[in-house]
Amino acid sequence: MEIGARARPSIVLIAGSLFATGLFATGLFAAGPGPVRADAPPEISPPDEIPVLARIGPWPVASRPIGFGGRIWFANSVTGVNHNSADIYSYDPRSGALRHERHLFSQDAGQPLAWNGLLYWPFEDSRASLGWGEYMVTDGERWRLGTIPTAQTFHIHAMAGLGRSIVAATSAWRAGLQASRDGGASWRQVYDHPTPARRVSRIVALAATDTGVYAQLIERGRHRLLRFDGEVTEDVPGWPADSPIVGLTAYRGAVYALVREAGVREAGGVSVWRSDGRRSARILLITDLNSRIPVVVESTRVPAILAGDNSDRPRLTFLPVGVAVEPGERIVTSGQGGRLPPGLPVGEVFSVSGGVAGAEQGTIAIMVGGDAVLFERFRPVFDSFGKNVFHMGAVGAGSAAKLVNNMIAFCSMAAAAVQS
Repeated sequence: MEIGARARPSIVLIAGSLFATGLFATGLFAAGPGPVRADAPPEISPPDEIPVLARIGPWPVASRPIGFGGRIWFANSVTGVNHNSADIYSYDPRSGALRHERHLFSQDAGQPLAWNGLLYWPFEDSRASLGWGEYMVTDGERWRLGTIPTAQTFHIHAMAGLGRSIVAATSAWRAGLQASRDGGASWRQVYDHPTPARRVSRIVALAATDTGVYAQLIERGRHRLLRFDGEVTEDVPGWPADSPIVGLTAYRGAVYALVREAGVREAGGVSVWRSDGRRSARILLITDLNSRIPVVVESTRVPAILAGDNSDRPRLTFLPVGVAVEPGERIVTSGQGGRLPPGLPVGEVFSVSGGVAGAEQGTIAIMVGGDAVLFERFRPVFDSFGKNVFHMGAVGAGSAAKLVNNMIAFCSMAAAAVQS
């Protein structure tokens, strides 16, 4: 029996992967086997016009937003050209006040870090390039200049916190990571990327969890994700090779990235990947053809598998024989296998096919074994209650085909529940 299910925006995690509908930016994701928040947000009608909170300038790009000291900080700059001018602003959401904080002699500003009551803002000062890296530090009022002298540097692209250390991504011709255990008073080089002569490598973004800093490396147009655990820097296992990363963040012990992959058609060719440093997996929509989620009918606790088919209505499959499910019934996660807590809302039944209802509507699939001449003679009878009618061969072939179908169902249910 198969049942079309109308999916609600929700988050589910199964067999080491996440299956989701909705926006990656909502932050409704889980790390590992712990509780997963999957409540669908309320539907809100967007306003006719988004209110303008502040107007900035003169540069055309605002980027690098970060919360610090009760204000939202960001950079205003020109990107992609040697402009050598960037400005740091802060916005107070309580008063609506916009404040110019600092001018930087820099083409652009790097990825900032709020750490131990201070805000660190890396940048590139072309006057110091090839000598040392520079960044600014503020407590929200006072500023001071910091330097990283441990590597030949054009840029400090990003900074992140790991335990008691600050980690900075630097580059000139060779990408590297520098670390400080004393808030930037001293630095040591913890990674120097092997780069052939007359080649350039760069680490352009960082994302930190409690156990490591993930680094986006670009070398000769090739993209990799590295992980620094405080001692060793290695490639992240299972990460898609040579796929550009267009967004990187960390959440609850794992790193998430927007990855531009060949062969991905949805979302402009961008998919979402997750890694905890040991395993990596692509996050799927629950409507994806590869999505399989163990669920139950909420009112009756009848088990099933919600299977995506690349349409906007995934199908509820492998229901027990003789079970009737009605349109409008709510479908929730079963908790089978321990990877998901039970009771997360996934969708509601939209339409029913198969079983008694399918026979009444003439939509079930029929597999027949027997003489071909007799099969054709009784074909009109089969067509009266079946949409897809198949002659499988001699007597017994129909039953064999049905058993194979059941075996596939059982294997799918077991695979969906396995914790790898």
